[in-house]
Amino acid sequence: MDSHISASMRSRSAPLNYQAALKKLLREDKRPRDRAYSEAAKFAESNGDNKTAIELYERGRQYYSAVDLAMRTPVCKDKAVGIATRGIAYCNAKGDSFGAIDLAKRIEDAELLKGLTINKANELRRKKKFTESRGSG
Repeated sequence: MDSHISASMRSRSAPLNYQAALKKLLREDKRPRDRAYSEAAKFAESNGDNKTAIELYERGRQYYSAVDLAMRTPVCKDKAVGIATRGIAYCNAKGDSFGAIDLAKRIEDAELLKGLTINKANELRRKKKFTESRGSG
């Protein structure tokens, strides 16, 4: 990472300031949105702030990096399934079926399928309750 980028991510009295750095990267340096988020996330990751790095990767639509980091961070392993699910939806919307398959493989397939199955079952239950409540009256 460039020295001016890392210098812009620090303020004199405050700890690391990722929001100010993002504003600088997006406005002054005219970086593309996803690249700016990626650089800020790499900086956060190098400083040991994995939760912030995961959030920044996800905002920059860098789902592969977000899932990988979430799987390596013990506190965030449960977030990996949610991130991967959003990433798969994003890949499908773009028409990138190979990207969706790759994301599903990055986490344990059984865990993802279990999560999707539970969500689908809850959705079906809600629909059933809705139709039963509208029943004959």
